[in-house]
Formats: sequence, C-alpha cells, structure tokens
Amino acid sequence: MSKHQPSNQDGRSESITSTSRSLIVRVKDNERDAWERLVALYAPLVYHWCQRLDVSPDDAPDVVQEVFQSVAQRIEDFRKERPQDTFRGWLRVITRNKAIDHYRRAGKQASAAGGTEAQHRLAAVPAPDFAEDDAEDRTAQNVLFHQALALIRDDFQPHTWQAFWRVVV
Repeated sequence: MSKHQPSNQDGRSESITSTSRSLIVRVKDNERDAWERLVALYAPLVYHWCQRLDVSPDDAPDVVQEVFQSVAQRIEDFRKERPQDTFRGWLRVITRNKAIDHYRRAGKQASAAGGTEAQHRLAAVPAPDFAEDDAEDRTAQNVLFHQALALIRDDFQPHTWQAFWRVVV
C-alpha cells in the first residue's frame, strides 16, 4: 500500500484528496485539535466557494462562520455510506445553503442604494450550477492540498521538509 494512499477500516485505500476518516471521527468526538485542524483545512475552501457564490467580501466571513457552526451542530449526521458521499461534498451543500440563507436575509432588509430595479435584476440571476466540473474540482483539490501542506510543515525538520518537497511535490 502506498504511503500516499492511507487505508481505511475496510483495508481499501482512500484518495489523497479525501478527508481522513480518523479526522472526522475525532471531530465527532469533539476533540479540540481535530476541530482546529478541520477549520484550518477547510475554511479557505469554504471562503472560496462563498466568493464563487458572489457573497460579498464583507459578508463572507459571517457565512463561513455560519457554515462551521452548522457543521458543529450536524457533524453526527455526516455518513459515508456510498463512494460518492464525501465530506467535501457535504460541506459544499452546507455552504450553498448558508449562502442562500444569507441572500434571503438580505432580501428581507431595506433595498440597497441600487433601488428596486437592481434588486429585481439580482433576484433574476439563476442559482449557480454546483455540478463539479474538472476545473472547479482541481481548484478545490489545490486549495486543500496547499492548506494541508501548510498545516503539517511545522511538524518536520527543515531538511526533511525540503527532501519531501523535492521528491513528492
């Protein structure tokens, strides 16, 4: 078995881009360091998705916080029963729903300076298509990959990290 393909409880290899089952279990057990790692790993990706959903830069941190608040409340509901059930996909649905909630709340507030016509035009914009095309998936994987590398870099001596970087990356 490759070092880059950790095995899960069934002995099958997990994708390098999948979320570690052990991390999910530790998050479900409410381990502080697991939560910190999960948020550090996925917050940039959730923020990226918020940008793609046209959440304003001023509102995106609030939406990201709502996403992780929802994850904390619903993590026990996450199940990987089929190969297509992924934590990242589950997180993406939560992000989409929180962005929609954000727009609903914003729609109930007083009209912005653009006036009613501008608000109607914005409301007429179709919801983004969440079918994961190859480019979007590669971007998400790239964000996760670099975030994961940043999280583990301090766990290694500089010469070990340099050797890893030259051989693997």
